[in-house]
Amino acid sequence: MFFLEYNAPKMKDESCLQLIVINNVKRLRKRKGISQMKLAELCNLSSGYIGDIEAGKTSPSLRTIEKIANAFEINAYILLAEDEGYDSIKDDQTEQLINQVGEVIKKYYTDKK
Repeated sequence: MFFLEYNAPKMKDESCLQLIVINNVKRLRKRKGISQMKLAELCNLSSGYIGDIEAGKTSPSLRTIEKIANAFEINAYILLAEDEGYDSIKDDQTEQLINQVGEVIKKYYTDKK
């Protein structure tokens, strides 16, 4: 059997995925103009925990990623995606379209099971 080995870039303390989540949470929070405290309130989490996530001191669980995504009114995959183009989205219609496409994809895979 043949396996491909992927050697991810070495990071000091955070994994690549953790850095992506950190950057996306910070970027989206600032873009929405809300504080860590307000985001924590929307997610039913402590503001210290949100601060720890953004500082890379802790890695959020999938459930926490889902809570944060719900607070931002986006699909959770956006927090996990290394897509710098997301910053260029300026209008709500475009953002809604992206979310609708995500919902269609999710429904397709759910119905397929």
